[in-house]
Amino acid sequence: MITERKQFPEPPKSTRPAINANTPEYIAAGKTLYEGKCNRCHDLKAPDVYTKERWSSILKIMTPRARLDDEQAQQVTTYVMANAGK
Repeated sequence: MITERKQFPEPPKSTRPAINANTPEYIAAGKTLYEGKCNRCHDLKAPDVYTKERWSSILKIMTPRARLDDEQAQQVTTYVMANAGK
């Protein structure tokens, strides 16, 4: 027996403009979030204390704990990666 597949409508397209994550404004927004949200529970580390690889594993754990939405998590990630140590 062959059943018909239902066609679902396409999800709505985002009306938000694309954000260039490499702008100084975007990085500054990440710094503000990092200093405001992350400092609530513990002392902050300067971004250059850790490498990009180490920050990656830290952020996977900490962004959900800080209750950052996707955009905020991306801003914080962009900030620390732009300033990460070698």
